[in-house]
Amino acid sequence: MQHGNFCSHNFISHAKLISSLRLILPEALNQFLGGNRKKEVRCMERMVFESEDIAHDFEKKNVFGLQSLDVPIYRVFKKFWLTETIQRKQLTLQRPAKWHDPFENYLRSRRVVFYGQSVTIEGFTRRLYGQCWSLCEESDAMWRIYSPYKESDGVKVKTTARKLFNVLLNIKQTDAALRYFIGKVDYLEEDELERYFSDADIFKAHLMDATGTGPVVALLKKRKEFEHEKEVRLLYQDAGGEPNGDRKLFPIDPNELFEELVFDPRISEVACAQWKAEFTALGFTNPMHQSGFYRLGINKPLILD
Repeated sequence: MQHGNFCSHNFISHAKLISSLRLILPEALNQFLGGNRKKEVRCMERMVFESEDIAHDFEKKNVFGLQSLDVPIYRVFKKFWLTETIQRKQLTLQRPAKWHDPFENYLRSRRVVFYGQSVTIEGFTRRLYGQCWSLCEESDAMWRIYSPYKESDGVKVKTTARKLFNVLLNIKQTDAALRYFIGKVDYLEEDELERYFSDADIFKAHLMDATGTGPVVALLKKRKEFEHEKEVRLLYQDAGGEPNGDRKLFPIDPNELFEELVFDPRISEVACAQWKAEFTALGFTNPMHQSGFYRLGINKPLILD
């Protein structure tokens, strides 16, 4: 009996490791397995994950750095994209390769030798999709970066980390434990980032992580200069075949996900009323109002005798 448990544990560990490697180094894995064993391995993976997903504790194993999933989080959308999101009832996650900071995925530029073959870690970005939110309720930087003054077309959306994570958890997929993640960004100095990802042991741990979290943890590292963003990232890891496109779309109920809409503080009262009417026409029923971020809050006249 004890020997059987040991074999079962090895069986599960190997299945998880192979699935993880399929995500990040698919070409090298295919060469390693050979053509004849691919179907057998896929069958093994399905058996393991169909049984384990039922009992998998996503809140403990797929959530990073957040003490509670019920914490409020925020994101500024351009009005056009939020309109599309509500109208189509779909949330868009984008490949990190499309994000602006060149340090967003430090591992992407690294080369390693894997089973004697020199490979790039392109799988990290080809199979990961994400969307960025913030623990910061409001700031000047938030409005100026994501809604530049000349455009002033931003809408701040409020939700919770739990509601956002449920967008992915509501999609029932085999090996879901390798697919769905949410986490708070860890901010490091540039030299710390370089040391972290130049450490062979750490790099190997990311590659050989049988839980599939290696690429996710890597993507939750960012330069200290961005610490003011207090960022939270929703991440999806494509465990299927060859990834297609730079975006992944997930079905949502906008009224369930978005608790309120807060309009750009620099638009006029007329524009504010118009925006509210437009989102109401799209079926959005939760609170909507304009931000008062740039108002001084001094309404009474100053009387000088």
